[in-house]
Amino acid sequence: MVELIETLPPEALVVHVSRGERWRRLLGNLLAGENVGFVAESEGEIVGELALTRDSGVLGLSVAEPSRREGVGTALVDAASEWARANGLGRLESLVRPENEAGLAFLRSLGFVEEERFEDPEHGRLVALALDLNA
Repeated sequence: MVELIETLPPEALVVHVSRGERWRRLLGNLLAGENVGFVAESEGEIVGELALTRDSGVLGLSVAEPSRREGVGTALVDAASEWARANGLGRLESLVRPENEAGLAFLRSLGFVEEERFEDPEHGRLVALALDLNA
């Protein structure tokens, strides 16, 4: 089950922080109103989360290791895509470290296309991917 969980501020979307830090930021910033968050739950446990910027559709996704390859990530991206379309966004974007081959493969399997590889001074090498929601 995936559900919308209020909103998140931009600082809640960080390219790479520990899982615990992501959850602290997610739960600590629900009421700020600038980002939208979704959680996936299984048997009463939160097994995944997705944060999405309201204005540009940039997403950050995290799924607990034991719940990967079970459709959790796909359900979260599907929920975010539905919300984005309903709120006038034409695309979703994600930034992934190039060594995260599983993450890149997952996003590509959903139709995300690589747009750019670049070096960020704070986060290092990144791959920018996008999904056209109007296709």
